[in-house]
Amino acid sequence: MKLYPLSHFFLEFQTSELCLEAVRNCGVAIKRMHPKMQTPEICLAAVMENSEALAYIAPENRTPQVCAVAVSRDAKCLKYVIEK
Repeated sequence: MKLYPLSHFFLEFQTSELCLEAVRNCGVAIKRMHPKMQTPEICLAAVMENSEALAYIAPENRTPQVCAVAVSRDAKCLKYVIEK
């Protein structure tokens, strides 16, 4: 039996509006979102609410702007920045 991550199971219920509201309340909520739902706006809102959310953003969605905001709020987040 193949197990799927919770984020994939609930993908049909994840809307951009719902995801944005979730990360505005708790930035780390992004870890339960499917990577396809991690838009630049949602990622930015997540790190603005909690810089540690950067750890849960898919590497391909860690834009320079998102990384800069996270690191400016907490230098410890530099460990999650991926060089491109």
